[in-house]
Amino acid sequence: MATRARKPKDISSRKSAHVPGQLFGYSLQPIRLLSLALDAPAGTTLSLEVFEDVGSVDGAGNAIASQTKTGLESNPVSDKSVDLWKTFSNWKAAVNSGQLALATTQFEIYLAKSRTGKLVKLFHDANTEEEAKAALAKARDLFWGAAPKYPKKKDIAESLALFVNHVLEDPTSEVVGIIQRFTLAAAVKNPLKDLRPKVADKWVQPESVEAVIQHAHGWIKEKIDGLILEGKPAALNVDDFNAEMRSFLPRIDFQHILAAIAGAIELTADTIAAEQLRTYVRQLQLIEGSEEDVIEAINQFLRASAERSAWSKQGIVHDKSFDEYEEALVSFWKNKRKIHDITSKNLPEVDRGKLLLADCGLHQQKLQGLEPPPFFTPGSFHALAEVETVGWHPEYKILLSPGAEDGDSK
Repeated sequence: MATRARKPKDISSRKSAHVPGQLFGYSLQPIRLLSLALDAPAGTTLSLEVFEDVGSVDGAGNAIASQTKTGLESNPVSDKSVDLWKTFSNWKAAVNSGQLALATTQFEIYLAKSRTGKLVKLFHDANTEEEAKAALAKARDLFWGAAPKYPKKKDIAESLALFVNHVLEDPTSEVVGIIQRFTLAAAVKNPLKDLRPKVADKWVQPESVEAVIQHAHGWIKEKIDGLILEGKPAALNVDDFNAEMRSFLPRIDFQHILAAIAGAIELTADTIAAEQLRTYVRQLQLIEGSEEDVIEAINQFLRASAERSAWSKQGIVHDKSFDEYEEALVSFWKNKRKIHDITSKNLPEVDRGKLLLADCGLHQQKLQGLEPPPFFTPGSFHALAEVETVGWHPEYKILLSPGAEDGDSK
């Protein structure tokens, strides 16, 4: 691994970011591991919970020991944080035992949300031996007071004293070296969003980034879980990771496919019950749609809605493109309805409605010249049915009007 560049001095000015709920569907450690994998040179071994929360060792033996913390509810790097001092105490013990080689290890605390403190900023900023010793002196003065009696030492909280005293006690040469090699890192936006420009720069166009991240994260998690179940160290070779991604990328025609990024929808009993009251479900009931048809429509409707919001929010699809897409769907529906009025006029109206729904369900309309996921077009038709722009039963407008009986059909 290449020698680390001089550390940036201003960490307190980084923007704080609320990490969205999606983060809780992922663990922070594999996300950090994936981020390191994107930058790692060939021959690097990446690990979880082997010598640190997240570890990286390149072919030359240069290591990164990354302690990951969310920082969502409290500040894990405040001056008197047990988490902070326990981390440095563990690093000192690992160096003393030979588990970590001081000369070839970079020490990192990685936060999902930007946090700082006076002492941890001093530690982060210390690049020379003199700066590291000065930072330790500040810490010793805060916790112990003036030498040689150290009057404050006895007042340190019991939960903190064990770790603080272990770090500050002589000899401190190991701790000085750790501080010189320490970095406080934090997500700029949030850990997941920070991956996107890395993936885009390394592999693909922006519209395909989420699909690649999901596959990469899933592959890492599957491999790590498998190793843990086998009782083996959770360590991966970055060459295997890169080989997997090289084999995955050609499977997707990124120039023609608009990747789904919002994720699957969990259909709970409460969700289904709530959706049963909506107009697009009533439209299915007018043509005697089965329970299976209704569940499928609910899933398509909700996923298409979530996908549209995600694409719009990230600027992948312009709002005008959505308008043009819906106009094309309505035009298709109108033409198909006219055809069925001629070719299927002798069928019962319920059957004609089923045929029209089937035709629309099989239609795949391009969005911004790209093929959307299979559920998006049917889900978009249901969204149009929700506002009665389209309908399946020939008389759906009348049957859905105020005073008409639900489910009444001719």
